[in-house]
Amino acid sequence: MSRCPPAADSPLPRICPDLRDGHVTYSHTDTTPRHCIRGDDCSVPCPAGTYGTNCSSSCSCHNEITCSHIDGACICREGWLGVDCTIPCSSGSWGLRCNQTCLCSNGAACDPVNGTCTCAPGWRSEYCDTPCAEGSFGEQCQEQCACIHADGCDPESGYCRCLAGWTVAELS
Repeated sequence: MSRCPPAADSPLPRICPDLRDGHVTYSHTDTTPRHCIRGDDCSVPCPAGTYGTNCSSSCSCHNEITCSHIDGACICREGWLGVDCTIPCSSGSWGLRCNQTCLCSNGAACDPVNGTCTCAPGWRSEYCDTPCAEGSFGEQCQEQCACIHADGCDPESGYCRCLAGWTVAELS
């Protein structure tokens, strides 16, 4: 056995049974075998996407997720769950481990990564809780009503709300 330099997280030197094969290390206070992570002195972590003894195993994570270089456990990003990070947050939740609650209203979609709202037609504002202003309709209220003899238009569809005695012209 020969001495290794101190580990980054411990001031104690490690004792390595064989620096050439880079497999097992022991500390002075812990006799549990620890697999070395590449390099003669076990100081180089596995490249991204690999883990385990001599970095010989490939991670099975999805959605551009990283894994632990020690045991291959997936470290899910915001908006994803599951052993391999393939399950998106359920509707109404977002963020890391999907532990944040969406504040979107009126049928708006909530982004599972950052919680931003995408309003349904007829609604606007950060949480989609404000209807379109009179005379506008559609997605983000960007369309203008073109109604004559009407009490405005439907904020979702733009369909004119005709006054008594008037109707929408029918196309033949």
